[in-house]
Amino acid sequence: MINEVFPGKRGGWFIDSGAGPDGIYNSNTYALESQLGWTGLLVEPHPERHPDVVKNRNAIVEQVCLTDKPGEVTLTLNPHAPGTSGIVEEMSEPNRVAFEAEAMPTVTVPSVPLWELLRKHNAPSVIEYLSLDIEGAEWLALKDFPFDEFRILCMTVERGGRDYWRLARKLQREGYRLARVSGPDDFIYHESIDYRPSVQEKVRAHVVGLGARLYYEEPLLTVRRIARFVRSKIRGY
Repeated sequence: MINEVFPGKRGGWFIDSGAGPDGIYNSNTYALESQLGWTGLLVEPHPERHPDVVKNRNAIVEQVCLTDKPGEVTLTLNPHAPGTSGIVEEMSEPNRVAFEAEAMPTVTVPSVPLWELLRKHNAPSVIEYLSLDIEGAEWLALKDFPFDEFRILCMTVERGGRDYWRLARKLQREGYRLARVSGPDDFIYHESIDYRPSVQEKVRAHVVGLGARLYYEEPLLTVRRIARFVRSKIRGY
C-alpha cells in the first residue's frame, strides 16, 4: 500500500481494528504513523493487549469490539494465541469448534459500530486505509457501514469468518475490487482511486481467493467434520 496505492503519501488517515499485540509488532499501520505522519483510529478489545497499544501509539485507541449495534459482547480469550481471541459465534466453523472444545476464559466488553466511533472522533469523510482483523466478525462490522458517509479507499481484511463471502459480495457492490491475496488477508481497493493491479496479480488473487473460499464451504466443510470425528475416535477425546 505504501509503495503502490499511496506512494509516499503523508498525513493520511487509517483505521486499524485488531491493533494488538502492542501496536507495533505485526502492525499494518505503525509504519504509516511513525514514518509518514498518518493518524487515525486503533481498536483493541483484549484487556491484556490494549494497555500496550495505548503506550506505543499516538493515534486514538478504543477498547471495544466492532459490531453492528451498540451494547456489550462476550469476547472469548485464547490464552494459547491471544491474537485469535474473538466473538466465538462469528468465527468460521473450524475455529468455532476448536474454541468450543476447550473451556477458554471470557470477558464482557462494549460493542460499538465502527461508524459511531468515526463520528465520535470527527474522522474525515475520506479514509485512506482500513486494516480489519477481528477473527470472524468482519461481516458484522461492515454489513451496515455507511459507505456514502465515509469512503474508505483501500482495505486489508482477514478472510475466514462465518459470513465473509457475504461481505465480499457487499464490498463488490460498493465498488471495491480484489487486488491480491496474501495468507489469510484480502487486499481490496476502491475503483475510484488511481490504482490498477496487473492482470497477473488479478488472476492470481481470484484463483487463490477461490481456493480459500472452497476451504470454508461445502463440500470441504463436511470432509473436515468427518476428519475431526475420526481424529476424536482415534485419540479418544
